[in-house]
Amino acid sequence: KKLKHAHDCACPVGAAASNRLFHASSGAASPLSHTCAASRAVRAIEGCSSASEVLGERIALRASEDNEMASGVSLPTEGIDFQKQKAWVADEITMWLDSEWIPRDIHRKIGDVAGSLVLEARENGMHDASGILFKVADEMQTFDFYEADINNWDIANKVSDLLLQSTGKDVCCTSEPVNAPDFTKEDESTAPAQTSSHPESGMAIELPEDPFDKYQFLQQALDGRLGQTVVSHAVLVSLGFNPVPDAVKGEMSYDSCEVDDSRWREFGAVPDFFEGAEAIEYLDTCLQRELEEENKREEDLDALIEALYGEQALKVAREGGDQEFVRRETCVKWLHFAGGY
Repeated sequence: KKLKHAHDCACPVGAAASNRLFHASSGAASPLSHTCAASRAVRAIEGCSSASEVLGERIALRASEDNEMASGVSLPTEGIDFQKQKAWVADEITMWLDSEWIPRDIHRKIGDVAGSLVLEARENGMHDASGILFKVADEMQTFDFYEADINNWDIANKVSDLLLQSTGKDVCCTSEPVNAPDFTKEDESTAPAQTSSHPESGMAIELPEDPFDKYQFLQQALDGRLGQTVVSHAVLVSLGFNPVPDAVKGEMSYDSCEVDDSRWREFGAVPDFFEGAEAIEYLDTCLQRELEEENKREEDLDALIEALYGEQALKVAREGGDQEFVRRETCVKWLHFAGGY
């Protein structure tokens, strides 16, 4: 125990990595490194007589581990939808934390950040499981884990476990995913087309009522898991449009009689927030007006958007100038601030 305490105090990686290494000495494999490397680490550290020796030995071992992990598991890329993988990792991390401790809002935020980092890594050509592990651990060092019972290395190791499990590999000493991974890209030739105005179905779309469901709705509206038609539908309902499904014609129409802002009725048709500029620009104008009435600024909503999408992924999306994302972001901000989400 004294050796372990000395190592925890001296090791720049932190006690979390130390715990993984000492856990490996009892026969459990650590995703942070190969089992043999972990065992060598335990034996080497046990042979040290001071904290400084522990630190020096750890640095040497880390270099050895990096060499071994250079040929780590390469994740498949062909036919893989990285957005689906991001969503799966986020959900699995959240459910894992909720089951290990108690459900907390911070768990969803942690899952979202971890999922976004996986997406960022994959989109930037990083397909090595160990590389993604260190990326997550490194970039989540600044995350505020105050309300959680874990740290950045716990999350990085769990992400690594999940990615390996998603390839069909057996991973020791970890729970099985709740949902089976399915990251298959849809065949664009057979995938159902999405219109940008109103839903194709004549059946009414169910909108969330529970606060947690609303939070998930916003997240999926922002990251693209919800189609444009569903997002538009939610915004239209929040503005006062009354949906009128027509099962015979197989389409949705909207009654604008209860819309308070007469400007929306002047559009002459159902406002389309994903085609043309007029509707989305006026929605942004309405948002600015609502914010001003509450003495708020649009920047005050950035914390929410970062929590929903991930700080790094948000930065990439904004800098990339993705116009659909800009439209989705405006819709999500409106739904949250003025639509009761």
